[in-house]
Amino acid sequence: IHALGLQSYMGTPLIARDKIIGAITFSSIRPHRHYTPDDLAFAEELASRIALALDNARLNREVQQARDQLTIILQGVADGIIVYDKNSQIIYANEAAAQLTGSASVEDLLTAPPMSTVARYEVIDEQRQPFPRSQLTHLRVLAGEREPEAIIGYTYKVTGQLERWSLVKSRPVNNEQGEVIYVITIVHDITERVQAEHRKDEFISMASHELKTPVTGLKGFTYVLQRRLSKQGDEQSLHYLSRMDAQLDKLTKLISDLLDISRMQTGKLEFLQAPFDLDSLITETVENVQAATSTHHLLLEGKADVQILGDKDRLGQVFINLLTNAIKYSPQAGKVLVHLSRDEEHAIVRIQDFGIGIDAPHQQRIFERFYQVTDPEGKTYPGLGIGLYLSKEIVERHDGWIEVNSRKGKGATFSVILPLLQESL
Repeated sequence: IHALGLQSYMGTPLIARDKIIGAITFSSIRPHRHYTPDDLAFAEELASRIALALDNARLNREVQQARDQLTIILQGVADGIIVYDKNSQIIYANEAAAQLTGSASVEDLLTAPPMSTVARYEVIDEQRQPFPRSQLTHLRVLAGEREPEAIIGYTYKVTGQLERWSLVKSRPVNNEQGEVIYVITIVHDITERVQAEHRKDEFISMASHELKTPVTGLKGFTYVLQRRLSKQGDEQSLHYLSRMDAQLDKLTKLISDLLDISRMQTGKLEFLQAPFDLDSLITETVENVQAATSTHHLLLEGKADVQILGDKDRLGQVFINLLTNAIKYSPQAGKVLVHLSRDEEHAIVRIQDFGIGIDAPHQQRIFERFYQVTDPEGKTYPGLGIGLYLSKEIVERHDGWIEVNSRKGKGATFSVILPLLQESL
């Protein structure tokens, strides 16, 4: 200090977050200049403010670097990523989102009015029916749902050309008070998958139609032979023909189910709307299924005394599927319980078996097409795994739903809940 000709010196560290990030010094060559405690206090206050400013600058730089890195990553993601505010305004989107929504650029997507992107398209569901705007996943989050998802098809209104199919998922971002402040939406392009499924459905439909004609012919020949052999008194041949006829009935039902799936996927499955007595339908169905089985006793309990508006035959198909499944998946049980009840707004039909049960991870998947349950030893059961899929779709077309309650090895209870006809309320 003396070599520099300094007469006085004062220094204090720059401290941010309990770490020394630098120092500030003061010096004087004036012979009678002496720093006082007040000067030191001023220096410490100045150092504190400088340290804070430097630390904030560092943090801002790091945040910007992190933001730039995140932007690079998100822009490279194949899935579309869109962030909405609570007014449904898009505040962030990546390049994939712009492409998947048909926008010229991310900037166009960000500056577009709310819902204008959707307005460019005819939006359809899996059955190629108009997709309700209220069911868009980001709006469902804003309405209170946690993590909704939907499969959506887009066609340009101008050309009508099918552009793409997307699996869309949304989830909320909440503030400290638990209020939704943003919605993050992921748009995954599944066009190739849906097109492959469509080709598969077309093949199933074509194959089912081709099978229907020879099966109908075989049924006719079987009927003629049964009448002829009955006159001749050939009991053994009649027994074999009866078994053949039963197998043809199973094949006919399988073909019918496959055709129903094809019609359902294209939105062409028709439903009649007429009031009917639910108790009568359940009683009739139980009697018919009971007549076809000698291994199980079907017990019908309770009553609903209600009218349902819908397609009686289609709902009868649902209850036949559930009863035959209950028998099939409880080979050692010997009985199936059917219980009828109602509440203020719904009729409830519960079908309970005492068979292999369904593990929790499988309880939602059983309603998928071609999904089958195995028993605890890994044994599979006959069938294609389409009955529950059809049943769920039919019940939902009647504004109802199916619930399952089961534990592996403890049997299963399927509950069909249907809205009552207004006169039954």
